[in-house]
Amino acid sequence: MLTDSQAKFLLVDDHEPNLVALSAVLSRDDVEMLRARTGREALELLLQHDIALAVIDVQMPIMNGFELAELMRGSQRTQHVPIIFLTAGPQDNLRRFRGYQAGAVDFLYKPLEPDVLRSKAGIFLDLYRQREELARQRDTFITLAEEKARLLRERDEANRRLRESEVRFRTLADSAPVIIWMNGPSGCEFINQACLDFMGIDHLGQIDVFDWARHVHPDDRDQAASVYQQAVEDRTRFEVSLRCRRRDSTYRWIRSVGMPNLSADGEVLGYIGASFDVTESKEAEERLQRWSVDLERAVSPKTSALLQAQEQLRALATELNLAEQRERKRLATELHDYLAQLLVVVRMKLRQTIPLVTGERVPEF
Repeated sequence: MLTDSQAKFLLVDDHEPNLVALSAVLSRDDVEMLRARTGREALELLLQHDIALAVIDVQMPIMNGFELAELMRGSQRTQHVPIIFLTAGPQDNLRRFRGYQAGAVDFLYKPLEPDVLRSKAGIFLDLYRQREELARQRDTFITLAEEKARLLRERDEANRRLRESEVRFRTLADSAPVIIWMNGPSGCEFINQACLDFMGIDHLGQIDVFDWARHVHPDDRDQAASVYQQAVEDRTRFEVSLRCRRRDSTYRWIRSVGMPNLSADGEVLGYIGASFDVTESKEAEERLQRWSVDLERAVSPKTSALLQAQEQLRALATELNLAEQRERKRLATELHDYLAQLLVVVRMKLRQTIPLVTGERVPEF
């Protein structure tokens, strides 16, 4: 079965038996034979197919083999197609020279030696395939070169964006009023300007030898290291308060918060975090605690006196209540006695008055 990937031979002769004979001599499973009986048919086939070899008869009507070859050499598509001329005429050096001048690679006379023709065609077929392979390699190389150039452009663009991102990050970090830092496997990898100013580091070149422990108060080092190590083992956020030595050798309370930077496999690549100077807050808290103690001490005696006064007031209230009850009882007793006496007097007055008014005798009660 013929495929588009097979090489093609163009056989041009105005006699059909000659074309059949040439096809039989040059027939191969990996080569397709294209046959043309005129120069015009040959040109049409040349426009439609890539030809590995053209075998052209010199003596043809209307357009002979030399004229067809000259037209082939005038086209960029067909100018490199190898041509073998065939002729039944007498051997003539002038005709041979004209054939080579027209672009022929060989000039054979009829009757042909089939083995010679097959051998020469095989050589040109191998050259064609080598050219095709070189063309494929060239196309592959061009494709790879273009892909490499594209990747290089993308890499350069990515590097440019990365540099711009780093500049923006550095600008943003340096403008932050807090300390921003980044730790990696080998130690501290980044600190912002606020940290440089706080620690007294003059330039970023000293970051490779930067050691936090040298600036941490001795009493806080173990605790800070323990909290950090535990966070690394757990791959979690950490938060710690510690005293850190400032460039003027005074210690300031720092609150550090860090988040882990994890790889795709979950491995801790380092930490990025921020540190805040909380000395004022710490001192305000301590002052508040002192004031609370002082206030408690000042209020304690007054509280005792107030409790005593409350006890006295409760005692007075109790005594007043008892006195009130006694007074009420006394008043009730006196009022009862007075009313009883008054009632007796009124009764006596009534007993004396009724007979005078009515003339009736009042019974004795």
